[in-house]
Amino acid sequence: MRTRRNACTAAIAAAIAFPVFGLLDFVMYPDHLTALLALRLAVVVASVCIYFAAKSELGERFPHRLAMAEYLVCSVGLAIMVHLTEGYQSPYYAGINLVLIVFVAILPLDTKRTLLICVIVYSAYIIPIVTTQQVQQWAVFANNNFFLFGTIVLVVLTAHFSTRLRFREFSARFNLAQANEELKTMDVLKSQFFANVSHEVRTPLTSIISPIQGLYQGDVGELSREQHQLIAQVYRNGLRLLDMINQMLDFAKYDAHRMQLRLTWVDMVDVCKDMTTVFDDVCRRKGVKLRFEAAEDTIEAYLDREKVERVVSNLLRNAFKFTDSGAIDVRLRADEHDITLEIADSGIGIPRDRLDAIFERFQQVDGSSTRRYEGTGLGLAIVKEAVELLHGTISVESEPGHGTTFLVSLPRNLDEVSEDAFIERREGDERRRTAVEYGGPERRRSVRRTQDFAHLSVRELALMESQSIGAQLAEDLHIPQPLQVGATHVLYAEDNFDLRSFVYRMLSNHGYKVSVARD
Repeated sequence: MRTRRNACTAAIAAAIAFPVFGLLDFVMYPDHLTALLALRLAVVVASVCIYFAAKSELGERFPHRLAMAEYLVCSVGLAIMVHLTEGYQSPYYAGINLVLIVFVAILPLDTKRTLLICVIVYSAYIIPIVTTQQVQQWAVFANNNFFLFGTIVLVVLTAHFSTRLRFREFSARFNLAQANEELKTMDVLKSQFFANVSHEVRTPLTSIISPIQGLYQGDVGELSREQHQLIAQVYRNGLRLLDMINQMLDFAKYDAHRMQLRLTWVDMVDVCKDMTTVFDDVCRRKGVKLRFEAAEDTIEAYLDREKVERVVSNLLRNAFKFTDSGAIDVRLRADEHDITLEIADSGIGIPRDRLDAIFERFQQVDGSSTRRYEGTGLGLAIVKEAVELLHGTISVESEPGHGTTFLVSLPRNLDEVSEDAFIERREGDERRRTAVEYGGPERRRSVRRTQDFAHLSVRELALMESQSIGAQLAEDLHIPQPLQVGATHVLYAEDNFDLRSFVYRMLSNHGYKVSVARD
């Protein structure tokens, strides 16, 4: 393909240059003007023919032959001009040098073909001189041959090194393409392995969570306060593990481009109101105000409700995690084309140099092993993937110590712009999913349905976040403990509340005097 394209370029250059250099004929050899112009015209016609041949099927089948033909047409044409004028004394020999030098740049060939062309061109120049002309001025003869032969040597060497360079470039591109294909294959295998393993882990995990949920809800009888707290720890952390597996499975689907949209008629005011209602209890217990404000009573559009809920819940959980006091504001507005969701908190904020990295997978503002806030770094990455799948945009503004604001914009015509989406069109009251009143994370829940084993409700997400409430620690750890005289005093430091609580109970039951601190 490259040789074919270069042959076309060389043919165009020759068709333009030969008539232009024909002006020299008027000055140098007016007596030979007719013959020289006829020869130049022949070269132009031949170059035009080679150009169209290179553009046709012949160019695909014989690109190198056409390139060599263009080389020879121009060089041999100039050699004939040399013999039509003054033979070995003709200054037109410099034209042969010029053609060889220019063509080695715009029409590079391999070393063997270049050497063959140079041998033919030099033979066309020297054989008529030796056989038909009597050399009288040996200095001129030697000078012209020296420069012509020197040019040929330089052209052949240039072609040699150029060929080696092109071969290395080709090898590098080939190896890079091969490595890229291998990486793609490995990535697909990784995603498949990841999805299979996650699925196999999720299945027994949901089987463990379901009976724990029954115990937590009191389905097998009332539990003591301490038993209920222990079951709550198991239940919360089981949900956390299930949530992480679900997010990893989502990533595998995003990587494999298997995540699809299921559009239903959604009222974003209801979605955000349900979310803020669920998270309001845990926010109040943490001492954080959660406020919701909507510009209109209803803001409706065709959206994927599950993914919208994931976006809102992950942003709320992120704001809740990093806000120890102050407020979290959820604002919703819309115009004719877009729905805009704004979630602002008064938390610790994000450094400017980390703003671009927060949407990357497994990235956190503080990635050290001694970080204060737990998390896998998947939540915001999931948000970005979901928003982009919804043909929306997300941006973030933050100032360390003064909070963070996330701005999500979603199109209202998603049913038109998303051609591959499944659209579930419903009428009347079925458009809205009725929300059950929520009374906090400790309230009894309905039994987890079989088809929803792997799905986490918003209430369960809120329950998971309740473990980060520091005020709960003092209440939960006031457990009567029969201390022995001279009991060993143990100080236990741990950043995870559930682990602090469990170790506290275990050591207390074994007669130790325990003090706990957050690490």
